[in-house]
Amino acid sequence: MVVTHGSLQSVRGRCAVTIGNFDGVHRGHRALIDRMTAKARELRLTSCVLTFEPHPREFFAGEAAPARLTRLRDKLELMAAGGVKRVHVARFDARFAALPAQRFIDDVLLRGLGMRWLLVGRDFRFGERRSGDFATLEDASLRHDFRLETMADVECDGERVSSSAVRAALAAGDLAHADRLLGHPYTISGRVVHGGKLGRSLGFPPANILLRGPPPLGGFFVVEVGG
Repeated sequence: MVVTHGSLQSVRGRCAVTIGNFDGVHRGHRALIDRMTAKARELRLTSCVLTFEPHPREFFAGEAAPARLTRLRDKLELMAAGGVKRVHVARFDARFAALPAQRFIDDVLLRGLGMRWLLVGRDFRFGERRSGDFATLEDASLRHDFRLETMADVECDGERVSSSAVRAALAAGDLAHADRLLGHPYTISGRVVHGGKLGRSLGFPPANILLRGPPPLGGFFVVEVGG
């Protein structure tokens, strides 16, 4: 899988694209990715995900933003496992946030990614002050001759699958429910660092994992390591 970052230059390639933050890469995200990659194969296009770093909520809300479910590295690994051929990580800063909706379509999607087919959720909003919506994309698809498709929400046991629902399950300590919503076991990854040497008194070695931000759950967890 090819991963690109930052600003985009005009490309000659042609892509099938889906867009989102994909925090957790849960069942709903996987449904988008699976549909997009299948359509890319059918139309002989490159499958491409457009995502953002930092998360837009982190840009606007700072420390008040919800805890991330997955680091960027883990998110990319899950996308690669889903068969995505290309991911572009757009830097979400003040300039990107102020980009008018039509320029987002023209500069990022059409010229930057070579988009010929697009899949989004019905509630997808984009551009300055979230002024762009599905109707904006429909109008642009007629003028620029790209195909547009939407996908309904995905449910699990009657509940809408979302990153917020996964966070709520983790905050409640219901790992089994979180795993059902995700469609895969919840994991935390990071660099192991020296801690307070409590293992000497506890009788077993703890793993102190350095994280960039607070995780969506707290507590002490017993980990079984296979040999």
